[in-house]
Parts: sequence; structure tokens; C-alpha cells
Amino acid sequence: MSKKKRVEGEGKVVGSISQGHGQAAFSVSFWPGESESGADGSGKDEVASSPTARSSCRTVYHVACVGGNRVNVYEVDPGKAPRGIELRQSYLDEDEREVFYACCWSCGRRRQDGSRIAMLIVGGQQGIAKVIDCGNFEVNVALAGHGNSINDARAHPVDGALLLTASKDESVRLWNIRTGTCVAVFAGDRGHRDEVLSVDVHALGGVFCSAGMDNTVKVWRLDSPRVARAIRASHEAPNPDFRPFRTAFEQFPVFSTAHVHSNYVDCARWAGSLIFSKSTANRVILWTPDPARASRSPRPDATDAAHPAAKSDAVLVLRELELAGADIWFMRFGVDPKHELVAAGNKTGKVNVWRVDAETSSPALRISQHKCNTAVRQVDFSPDSKLLACCCDDASVWVFDQLNTNAALLTFNIYRKCPYEHVPFTELIPWTETILGRAPGRFVDTRHGRTHYVYYNRANTLPLVVLVHGSGNSLERWLPIAKALSAKGFRVLAYDLYDHGFSETSGTKYRVDSRGRHALNFTLDVLVQQFNDVLEALGIKSSFVFVGHAIGGAIGLDVAATSAARVKGLVLMDAVVYPPNRSNQMLTAASTLKVAHKAVNDPRHEENQRHFQMMHTLLEENPRYLAAVTSITKHCKGYATSLVNEFKTCCRDGTPILLVWGREDAVTSYDDCIKLQNIAEKLASSSVYERLLQRNR
Repeated sequence: MSKKKRVEGEGKVVGSISQGHGQAAFSVSFWPGESESGADGSGKDEVASSPTARSSCRTVYHVACVGGNRVNVYEVDPGKAPRGIELRQSYLDEDEREVFYACCWSCGRRRQDGSRIAMLIVGGQQGIAKVIDCGNFEVNVALAGHGNSINDARAHPVDGALLLTASKDESVRLWNIRTGTCVAVFAGDRGHRDEVLSVDVHALGGVFCSAGMDNTVKVWRLDSPRVARAIRASHEAPNPDFRPFRTAFEQFPVFSTAHVHSNYVDCARWAGSLIFSKSTANRVILWTPDPARASRSPRPDATDAAHPAAKSDAVLVLRELELAGADIWFMRFGVDPKHELVAAGNKTGKVNVWRVDAETSSPALRISQHKCNTAVRQVDFSPDSKLLACCCDDASVWVFDQLNTNAALLTFNIYRKCPYEHVPFTELIPWTETILGRAPGRFVDTRHGRTHYVYYNRANTLPLVVLVHGSGNSLERWLPIAKALSAKGFRVLAYDLYDHGFSETSGTKYRVDSRGRHALNFTLDVLVQQFNDVLEALGIKSSFVFVGHAIGGAIGLDVAATSAARVKGLVLMDAVVYPPNRSNQMLTAASTLKVAHKAVNDPRHEENQRHFQMMHTLLEENPRYLAAVTSITKHCKGYATSLVNEFKTCCRDGTPILLVWGREDAVTSYDDCIKLQNIAEKLASSSVYERLLQRNR
């Protein structure tokens, strides 16, 4: 067999697009299918794949690249050089602070004509993975759950609905992009101890590997009984009664080692059942786990004898590939779909290509171009391994022809100013649905975010009853009462306060810092404004009876005091009128979590299991919920200061008031109810006070 010759040279640029933006391009990914373009050069308008390619048609490729808050999809046609590239789609995220670090394709679903649906997944600094349907030009779902930025994302090679994301929050999450559920979380006791920088799934789909800044590479099972059950459940119909999906938590990988690298491991990829990984030591290493090495050794050393499990993280290094100029991190290599080639770039813009089965560690091919002189952040192969794409720090993406190894086929910049209009991200569904299941009601846009509500008998002309829950609760607590009132013919409106239940504040405007503090101060004015925004959005101009529990009662008092003509009656249930005792443990997040844990398993709360399960899930999965509860107790009038003056105003205006109190209430004392009755007795006229007492009985 003849010896393979190493090819080296400067590629010929056949087509190029000038740079228009200075931000780095961090990720590039070929659409894994193929598209046909007719002999006349006409092609399909959307990313799709064809199972066969006729001789009269040229094969075209589609490649996605991300950087900053922008995602571009290009069509690459080698037969049209020097104009072989055309911008097909461009998406601009509404959050200017977003910086996308990863992109990948999922193509498991097919249309009726047999073509595969192109779903592009992108993720970055904001920690939200967004699934873009490139056929319908819209964001299909937003997957939120990570506590920090997403560094890498990989679609499952067998089940196209599954997606793995690696995050700075030291976890890897498994998602079902069709149902929008978080299937499993891989983190904890034996998980990563620092950022997870890379993730890749084995070709058979049974295991995946992850690598991170803790210098380790870990192998996790996807076919373990617990994870497999969760995967099957994620494909099924939503849980009855809208119960939240039970996410599996896996803390123990089947293999973990820190013996391959002594610094950050920024990329790990499968090649068959072997693993390629790279750090900052100017080389890419091919290795395999070898936990049984100690048992094969004819002369075990003293360490092995004293600690039989000491070599359970042992590895067998097969090859070390030279990669000069790669001593900076977050530079990811690529393995071709046939697992025959591996390619990696360096910080000077050069790309090395090795054959996996070669005997030498030197590259079989070195590709360079004098205009490509910045760090190569990622390399990816086309599905037929003929083209090689890489993205660089200068916001450029280069595509090379593997069959003509000396020629750079195309180069283009993902930030160029072009005549195409950027397609904005469509309005995202509330991410709370990804952890709580499908919301029972609908949503309206309000000043500080989106509000979830239910509205029964909307077309009826009977009186309207508005139900507002307290801090830490949700409209779920009102549903039995709301349904009973609607059965009597009343119009009934209930909604979730911001960051409670399914409502949420704008993630682009209001963040939660590392100490759990919400950027939005939940003052009473903010909550009253939300109430008014909901009524305005629904076109409600009639009067109503306001029923409020805890802080909901405080909202009702403020509304009644300022709009007495609209409030036909006011029901205060354990309302927060006097500031509660600040030492009360119910006001602490830790105690709230304990209450939720206890109530979920308490048979006495069987009828409220849905509510307590939601409360439990939000406390564990949604930092905004905890921050909102804390902010309300700190800033909201009623908790922070008294609402006695508003109560006096309602009494003077003659507003009918019903007080409903619990004698053993742990937050708002029953003494508060007695105080309010005494105030009403002094201020209200005789007729008003009689009506008050009559309703109080």
C-alpha cells in the first residue's frame, strides 16, 4: 500500500463576503441532510433533505453559524463558484446581551413527502436553548432551566427529539424538544465541579461524554432504567391535571477520569467507541476508558494493592495528535460522520486534518489561507465529509473542499450587511411550561412580562369576580372556587402574579443575581399595575367583586381605595394589612421549601397536590420564583408598611367588605382581623357597618 502524502498549502478563495461586524463566531454546524438544486440552478426555498441525488442535480449544503445574538443559515453550492454561497435565513435575538456559543441540528421528524424537518438549536450566554423551525421561520420552543450560559449542544443521533446541553452551571441537561420537557439532569455528587464545556453522544445513543473546566472527562448512561423511563415518559401525552413532568436526576457517571489532561478540557468527541479530547496542551488525544488495567498488570504496584479501586479511572491513550498553536481554550475540533477524519484549528487560523487510522501523529493535511489568521473556534464536516467548515474570532466562516485539498472553496462573514431582512425571534412560549407542563389558561402581555390567567364565562353578563392569590401561591389554589362560581353563572377571572405559577417577568429586562436578588422590586404599585394591565388587555371595563388572599388582599385594598366605583365588594382572606412579624419562619425561603416538601407527601393535602407540587417544582427549578417571594416580603406595602389608611378609605366610601381569617394563621395574626373590625366600627356609618357584620357572619 502506498504511503499517504501530507498535503500542505494556501487555499484558493473562490468566493467571499466582506466582514461587517467585529464579534467572534463561536460555532458552526452543517445541516446533516442534503438538498437538491436543479440543473438550472434553482433550488428549494427551505432547508430540507433529499434521500437521493440525481445526476442532473447538484448537491448543495446548508451550514449554520452563530455569534453575538445572531444566527445565520447559508446555502453552499460548490457548483456556483465564485458565487457559491447565498444567505437563506437570518435570526436576530431580541436580547442584545445574548451571545450564542453553540448550535446544532436535529432532523428526526419527517414531513408527509419524506423530507426531514430542519430544527436548529442555539444556546449561549443567557442559558436558554432556542429551537428554530427553519421550515416555518419561527422559534418552536425555548428550553430554560440552566442557571448559567450554555457552552455546547448536541442532538441525539437516534432519537431526533432528544437534545443534550452543557452549561456553565456544572450540569448537563437532557431535553425533549417536541414536548418542551427537561428529561434528565446530570450533575451532583460525582458530577462536574466547574463549567461543562463540551458534550457528545455516542453514535448508538446509549451513552454520552462530557468534559469541562475541572480537567475531567465523564461518561454517562442514557439507557439506565431511571433515565430510560424518563425518556419514554417525555414522549407521551402531557400528565393529567397538568402535573409537572418528573425530571430524572443522575449524579453518578459510569466513568470519570482526570488522567488525560491537566487543564481545561474544552472539547470531547466520540469516534466509534473511542474518545477524542483536547485541552490547551497543543495536542488532541485519542483514548479509551480502561478501568480494568490494574487487573491485567502482571506487577501491580503498592498503590494498586492498597487501593483496589485506585485505577477505576484509568485510561488507555492510543494516539496524541500534534496541534501547534492551540494553547488557548474553547477551540473545538470536529470528527467526520464516518469517523475516519478529525480536524482542528489553531489560534493563527490554520486547520489540521488527521486520519483516525493513520500510524503517525502528524496531520495528513494542513489547510491555511493568508486572510484566515485569527483563532479557529470550531470545525465541522459536511454530512458526506467532502467539505470542511470552520468559524473564527474575526466573525468569518471558511468552507474548504476536502476533495480539492489545496483550495478554500468559500469564505463569508456571518455579520455582513446584506439586503436580506433579519427575521426576528418570534415571541417565545413561557419557559415555565417546560418545567410545570402545559398551562391551564392563556397569556397576555403586561408591562413587566407575561401574565397567565383563566377567565370563565367571558361572554356572560353576570357580575365579575376577580380572584388574586397570595405570595408564594398561584391561581391553582383558586381553581375549585373559580369553577364553582362559574357553574353558578358568574364571570370569574384569576391570574398568576409575576414569577408565580406560569406568569413570568421579562428575562431580558429583569435578572436574578448570584445572591438570589430580583432586578425588579415587587412593590405594591407593580402588582396593582399588573392587575390593571390584565383588565385592560382583556377589555374588562365593568365593575367587579375583588377576592384577595394575603398580598392579593393588599392589592384589592389599593384598588378599592383608588377606584371605589369599580369595586362592588371586597373579600379579604388573611390579607396582609399589618406587616407580619419579620422573625416568622414562613417568610424565609428555606421554610417555604420545607413546607412544599412536607405538603407534597402529606395525605391531608391530597386535594391540593397539584398546587404544592407546582410550588415544590418552582422552588427547586425556578430561581425567579424564590427571588419574587423574597422581593414581595421586602418591598411590597402590607409586608413592608401598613395598609390601614387604605382600609379606612374603603370604609368611608361604603365599600362592602367581607373578612375571612384563620384563627391559627402563622403569618397574618387573627388579631389583625379584630383590629380591622374595630376600625370599621368607628369609621363606617351605621348602615355600612351592619352590612359589614352581616357579611362577616
